[in-house]
Amino acid sequence: MGSMILWGPPGCGKTTLARLLATTVDATFKELSATSSGIGDVKTIFEEAKRTLKLTGRRTILFMDEIQRFNKAQQDIFLPYVENGWIILIGATTENPSFKLNSALLSRCRVFVLERLSDVEIETILSKAIERVAPREVTPESKQEAPSSQTLTETSEDMSKPPENSRVINSAAPLLRQVSPQIMKTIINLSLGDARTALSLLEMVLTAPAKASDAGLIAHLRRSVSSRYDRSGEDRYDMISALHKSIRGSEGSAALYWLARCVRSSQPRCD
Repeated sequence: MGSMILWGPPGCGKTTLARLLATTVDATFKELSATSSGIGDVKTIFEEAKRTLKLTGRRTILFMDEIQRFNKAQQDIFLPYVENGWIILIGATTENPSFKLNSALLSRCRVFVLERLSDVEIETILSKAIERVAPREVTPESKQEAPSSQTLTETSEDMSKPPENSRVINSAAPLLRQVSPQIMKTIINLSLGDARTALSLLEMVLTAPAKASDAGLIAHLRRSVSSRYDRSGEDRYDMISALHKSIRGSEGSAALYWLARCVRSSQPRCD
């Protein structure tokens, strides 16, 4: 496996994919984020990787999240270690690597573009999350039978024994609010293909008071999500481009929609 850059929107699974890739090779896995780590932390891992490779022959995989946070001069630190094969670099970025990453580093890495998750994929993630936290049914076969006391009579033992094939809800599991199809659809629509956002919204629903109505909960979910917009990145140009194309195509409703998105995102000019 060679060095690579994973480019995709937030919550599309870049970190998860890197961790899964690390399990397929015999290598030491290290994980850093450029938002909280500096060049000194990277150098420490690189020197350790060189020693590990020399002593054991095992290479090191470095997953660098938000790698675009390092400026192009700082990114030069990766070049000799990637070039000599001392490390396998997996960088994750939400911005176009052609603009944010060093061209010399890009020439040594493969760039993989990840798309936003589809509605079906978001629904699958939410369903599995609900299954993990939902109260589990415990069958008599799965429960360990407590040792019976000699003082208990056979009759009392028979009375205390649950009926065959009966199921008991695990009382230790927390009682969570049920997620209606309407709320599920709202979460999927508001997440915009971001699994992290979808799980955060789901957590709000599951921990909401039982007396809260679905309509009130949906309104609360909508207020808690802000439109993704980066005035200094590609989002700004994509939004303005969509507005211009709608106007040129005489699509009045679409033009009003994109204009409202610009205004709500505090876009000072849309020309």
